[in-house]
Amino acid sequence: MTDATLMPPAATGLTVFDLREVPATGEAGAGFLGQRLAVSHHPGWEFWRASGAETAGTHESGGWHLVVLLLDGTLGLRGRGLEVSLAAGDIALIAPGVRFDWTAGPGARWIVNGRAGAAAATSTPAIARIDREAPQEPSAPPAADLLQGPVPSCTKRTLAASADGSWSAGLWSATPFERRPVRYGYYELMQLHDGSVTVFDAAGHERTFGPGAVFLMPEGTTAGWRSTVPVRKFWSILTPE
Repeated sequence: MTDATLMPPAATGLTVFDLREVPATGEAGAGFLGQRLAVSHHPGWEFWRASGAETAGTHESGGWHLVVLLLDGTLGLRGRGLEVSLAAGDIALIAPGVRFDWTAGPGARWIVNGRAGAAAATSTPAIARIDREAPQEPSAPPAADLLQGPVPSCTKRTLAASADGSWSAGLWSATPFERRPVRYGYYELMQLHDGSVTVFDAAGHERTFGPGAVFLMPEGTTAGWRSTVPVRKFWSILTPE
């Protein structure tokens, strides 16, 4: 999360999607991707939610960078000589052009976030499970004029990115802080690993998310950030052209 990409604040407009709950389009059981979630208006930036109604299959990532967030159960991914086993709360990255087999355990549910048509910035594994404990580097805090209180200590690790700079994914952590509402100039998918956060607007609307939450702050929403405990999260960000 970087304030450099935030647009000037607006008076109100809190829109946040809990991707565990947001209604889906289409019918259930549509293979690995499952049902499309209509939470984006940018071509080539999509979200799906699937379940283990079909317990196994094969999928081709094609021209998409895929982020797979397992909500419940277990999920196995195998392709290009690599094999990844996911438990609830785990995340995997799948590179474009990868054909892989998948196997879902009983009660498995997962979310897929896809970015299409963008070349990778660096060579990345075809399939990789994210290590939440991977070391992070110091990162700039929110701008001082946005803060309501002490300046937090932040760290960050970028795990994957597109060469054009429009998309990236990684890990981020911060000590407690509060930031006033600002208008987002990008989409940010988040999964909280530790801590909790309340997002809010100037009109008093707010939502609180805790560990395991998977939610999306869309481009154009106006939101503040309040955390009273340290937070660690995964992020996937699209900055539209």
